[in-house]
Amino acid sequence: MTQDVKKDVIFMSFSQPHTQRVGALFRNILERIYDRKDVEVFLSSKSLAPGDNFRDEIVRYLGMARCGISILSPENRLASPWLMYEAGALAIKAQENGGKLLPFLFCRDKNEVESPLTVIQFSDYQPDDDKNNQESVIKYFQAVDGTLTENNRVGNASVATFITDNWKRELSEELESIASNMSYFSSSSYGEKQGRSGINDSLSLRSAETFFQEDIRLLDSFSPETPGDIEHQFEEIVRTRIPREWLKRNDEDIARNEHRVLVNDTRFSTFVSFTDGKRIVLFDRAKDRPNVNVLNERFDVFGSVQFENRTIKNKIKNKEFLDSPIIRVEEIPGVAIENNRNKRDPKITETVVMLGVCVYLEPKHLDLAAKDTVNGEIGIYDLRKLFDLKRESLTSKATLSIGHSLGKME
Repeated sequence: MTQDVKKDVIFMSFSQPHTQRVGALFRNILERIYDRKDVEVFLSSKSLAPGDNFRDEIVRYLGMARCGISILSPENRLASPWLMYEAGALAIKAQENGGKLLPFLFCRDKNEVESPLTVIQFSDYQPDDDKNNQESVIKYFQAVDGTLTENNRVGNASVATFITDNWKRELSEELESIASNMSYFSSSSYGEKQGRSGINDSLSLRSAETFFQEDIRLLDSFSPETPGDIEHQFEEIVRTRIPREWLKRNDEDIARNEHRVLVNDTRFSTFVSFTDGKRIVLFDRAKDRPNVNVLNERFDVFGSVQFENRTIKNKIKNKEFLDSPIIRVEEIPGVAIENNRNKRDPKITETVVMLGVCVYLEPKHLDLAAKDTVNGEIGIYDLRKLFDLKRESLTSKATLSIGHSLGKME
């Protein structure tokens, strides 16, 4: 088992190989700065011992974090809803513990930062700007120092001296080496290089995130007044904004009067989450079909492979909920990516890129979603407690939705 953590915990959140290299470098620097202090730097790839329960330990350290370091780069821009989920949890827990979340942008455009990080001050590193990068890294580690309890701080002068002394012979060279590989992830063919079927130059992962904003312009025309309107709103978008050549229908779709939005073998779909700002509606896939062997027994929000998204009325039976007034609708930044087996040919895997919206309701109306459920499959969950769920308990859609809602909490 992992030993008991020390007084101040610095939790490092990252995803993808190159970002992990930045995390490992930062961890090494932090451990040397605080080698005589009561501080533990948690980086999952380095901090967990054989036999540790991976998810339980991450949740445990999340709950005790005083400083959260979230490293954002082009390679994790769309690939990790869990990173946004961790960021939301870190922002809350670090504040509760008297500290804060400190995002670090590595070779990434400041304008591309998603919720919950949009309202947080961050530092950044950009290629070929050695002088400014050194100053930025110094200020970043000084900010980290400022989150710690007073007896564990080393002070701004000591931090600046340490970074300056190690910049040329260690930090600068390693960061430049990592940055030199980042152009790989900025190219339009990133999806192909990552082996994601169907996502190619004409519709890359990068352009997928702006699909609603630039091609569909979702929020320009999406203005449902009640949850029951959402399905029809999506139908109108399909009818008026999506090019005909992107719409595919097989016999099953025709029978259901549904469409599939298919671009270069990549299917686009939608999902919806419901919240009152403090809680969120989730449904339990296992309880949803108790007499069926459900392979994906995870908590989910409301989405389907059809763009029209008929799952809201299929899952939530309470008419009062469907007629409840909507306060506002927000676009959820990023995309959820799922690989599904083709029903007709299980050997074929289809990539589904799912774009989501967050719908806000009054608390009394949100409660109606859980009424009239047959097997208790619909539940209302406290957002602050949701990061206690293990990652594998959540679909990518739910993870993205929870991360967005956590970031919006006051």
